[in-house]
Amino acid sequence: MRGSIAIFALCATFLSACGGDTDDGLDDTALRAQVRVVQAVVDAPALDVYVLASARLPAFPNLASGSATGYVGLDTGNYQFIVRQPGDPDILAQLDVGLDISARTLLIVSGARTPGPGEQPISIKAFDDARVDPPPGKTQLRIVNATVEGESFPIGVADQALVSPPANEEVLTTVDAGVPVQITADAKAFTTPPLPPATDVTIVVIGSRGSDDGDVRALRLLNVPAVGISNTTPATTIAQNPFAVFVNGVPGGAGLLTIDGVDQPTLLFSGVSPRVQVSSNPSIRLDGEPATLGGALDPATTYLVVIAPNTAAGGITLFAYRDTLADSAETRIRAINATIGSGSRDIALSPAPVLGSDLVVGAASPSSGTLIADPAAVTAITATPLVGAPFVYTTGIPATSRYVVLVGNTATTFGAVVISADWSATFVAAD
Repeated sequence: MRGSIAIFALCATFLSACGGDTDDGLDDTALRAQVRVVQAVVDAPALDVYVLASARLPAFPNLASGSATGYVGLDTGNYQFIVRQPGDPDILAQLDVGLDISARTLLIVSGARTPGPGEQPISIKAFDDARVDPPPGKTQLRIVNATVEGESFPIGVADQALVSPPANEEVLTTVDAGVPVQITADAKAFTTPPLPPATDVTIVVIGSRGSDDGDVRALRLLNVPAVGISNTTPATTIAQNPFAVFVNGVPGGAGLLTIDGVDQPTLLFSGVSPRVQVSSNPSIRLDGEPATLGGALDPATTYLVVIAPNTAAGGITLFAYRDTLADSAETRIRAINATIGSGSRDIALSPAPVLGSDLVVGAASPSSGTLIADPAAVTAITATPLVGAPFVYTTGIPATSRYVVLVGNTATTFGAVVISADWSATFVAAD
């Protein structure tokens, strides 16, 4: 029976962690740190902000310039926030932040996607967004300088003395509640709507001081009011990300592996990566060569992903196989043919049994695997072509073995990777 190429009908579940506003009272109603984002980049049509902890979570997707999000709730821990442009794996900015349940944090993404003379590239910074109880009849005002030049300049608030917050820094003041407030920045005047009493409001100054009013970089204000906390449970959405284990089946090269724009530990030929969480359609680079899957991976599912040479177009290609064997109490082995120049092959253990018949490149034996009654009796793996002598890999099979993957190029380096349930692996060259 001819094996089927490992391409999946895939159900994409993109993660949205934006929770609805709730009671704006005590933080302990959520028992989570609260995080929200302001997108202040002057020349980016939209940006994604990802949260990396144990997963790659697009918690703040497709943020337009000049927009602000509500809060999402995150469990106590250390997080990395990464800024990307949708559809582009390049990291534009990143920030490591430690959060606890008492924290309210405002992340401001500022700068320019394409900086001009004197302008700053995209950066991301965290600000304390804790609730403030101002005096009666007053509103607490935070003013953040997120302009692209990266310089301090005077900002006026009503009839108060001028303040000069440094770039990507804030100043605090109180103003009369219930009335509009005039703010001047670089000789330009802006008037806020009436500000609510007994709360806090953040004003973010974005743009460039050197641009005309009609320019996309023109100086402007963002009014970011206080919002209710979120009871979203991001642990649920984090678990929805798929897992993947990568096998490097490309001979030669330095083994520089990048997953979703994040560099991984070196993965040399025949190496197997640790089990990691990935996006639903991960972008992969091996030694600079890009490849993506032809569809989305199912959430909360583990896949074995083999990186192989692409014979048709050059570069690399990916074969993904849903893992159904790791929890098996028996020794069940699935065979995969990911070699170049090998043609279709029967893959078997010696003295027995046959694992897969007539497996073309990219094909795998049935997902249930083949039951190995006596792993200790196995002395070799054989890969027999339709025409010609078999390749013989002299090796034993541990009882924990789950996969036999043929990798490489029959014209150069060619062998079998034997992978165990804990994702440890050994490589055996052909005799």
